[in-house]
Amino acid sequence: MWPDITHGGIITTLLYEVLENPPYRLGVVTMMKSMDTGLRRPAKTGKSLVAESWPVDSSDRNMIVSASLPVEDAGLIAERSTVLVVLSQRQRERLRV
Repeated sequence: MWPDITHGGIITTLLYEVLENPPYRLGVVTMMKSMDTGLRRPAKTGKSLVAESWPVDSSDRNMIVSASLPVEDAGLIAERSTVLVVLSQRQRERLRV
């Protein structure tokens, strides 16, 4: 552990969580298929972090979503993109979601 630096796993988890927001807001149920994370620079502890996410592309079966974690005085801390699988009604019923 580095003093005063937020663990990269925490940053990755934060971005993972916000990647699910766009489909949720659109009323679409998805599951993570793949993801790619780029940690650009350390995030200092004690600083407020606000992650943002947005849909990039979608089809009947897949939705591509991106997210970033900018910090005002530090620039881009991390970014992530993911492919989410859109669940069919049958899959949702089977999984009870």
